Amino acid sequence: MPLLITLFCALCCLPQSRTLHHPIHISISEIHYKKETRSLQIMHKIFMDDLEDHIKKLASFRGQEVYLHLGTKKESPDADAHIARYVREHFTIKLNGKTLNGNYIGKEYETDAVWIYVEIEEVVLPGELDIANNILLDFYSDQLNFIHFNINGQKKSLRFHSGERRQRIRF
Repeated sequence: MPLLITLFCALCCLPQSRTLHHPIHISISEIHYKKETRSLQIMHKIFMDDLEDHIKKLASFRGQEVYLHLGTKKESPDADAHIARYVREHFTIKLNGKTLNGNYIGKEYETDAVWIYVEIEEVVLPGELDIANNILLDFYSDQLNFIHFNINGQKKSLRFHSGERRQRIRF
């Protein structure tokens, strides 16, 4: 019995770390159309540990070692470049059949998640958007990605999973 109490106390006293895995794998993206600037403003909210782990794994496939240490004093100076590349490769938008290229604006942290900001300029009012959202889908089999749109006052949402990585939506 004293051994059980000692083990329980030791486990409870372990420092809480964001590297402990959470039971849900989800990302949320928001896309807003700003008529004044004729731009799509895109925000992705992704769990930091999942994003870091996936970027690290993809880099290892390319023969690179990447340690981002997001949200810490040891954060890699290349973190933004790795995140921008990741989003560019795993989230694409076509408007009326034409691929749109986004500009990575930056990121900010919220507890154990990171908000990633991207802007696509010179966009005419969207008609039909073709979205490919592969964020973390090949990393976790239970990953779900939600996108919420606010385009010209119309609010719509899409859900992506491993069996549905590309969808179209009309406004």
